[in-house]
Amino acid sequence: MEGAAQSLLSNAGQLLSKEYQQIRGVGGQVVELRDELDAINALLIMQSEAEEGAVDRFVQVCMRQLLEVAYDAEDCIDLYRRRSPPLLPAPMSAVSSTTPANNTDHRRRLVGIEDQANALAAPLKVQPPVGQEAVERMAVFSIVGFGGLGKTTLAVEVRRRLEAEFPWQAMVSVSQPFEPSRDLKVLLKDLLQQVVKPKTANDRGIKD
Repeated sequence: MEGAAQSLLSNAGQLLSKEYQQIRGVGGQVVELRDELDAINALLIMQSEAEEGAVDRFVQVCMRQLLEVAYDAEDCIDLYRRRSPPLLPAPMSAVSSTTPANNTDHRRRLVGIEDQANALAAPLKVQPPVGQEAVERMAVFSIVGFGGLGKTTLAVEVRRRLEAEFPWQAMVSVSQPFEPSRDLKVLLKDLLQQVVKPKTANDRGIKD
């Protein structure tokens, strides 16, 4: 969980660079957001390092809510960075000579993630396989890119679009350094809780 807040701290720090400080009123708000995220990250680290059973149910619920707030904040930062053109022009050396002259599609994709989410989710929106067929058709895809491009936002959106086909889902924010035993434990626990208490239609965001 602390990985999500740590990622946000990095993004908030980038917003404090020289070009964003030139926007009146933004610098102070970003500093305040960074300080709040720093406090959230410290709390999440303390709780994640606590012994099993030492964290009561109330604190677990609070941690989950903090994680959702962190994801929402990351979405806001991503949207801000997309909608705010840089005040300093990028050096021409940063532009590849192979960049197509027609960049209409590139601009459109910066506005939202509808097309990307549809493209990733479409191959999996089929009748879910079972048994050996499920193993053979297991799909893995990667979302890569620089920090702040909205990779987490896109992954969450793809996950949401596949709730009808895959009602049991789990997600974990991988921190640095990677701790497989802890992160896999979070995934397994999340899945087992869903098996014991299946989601309702409202929980899955499915409307009539």
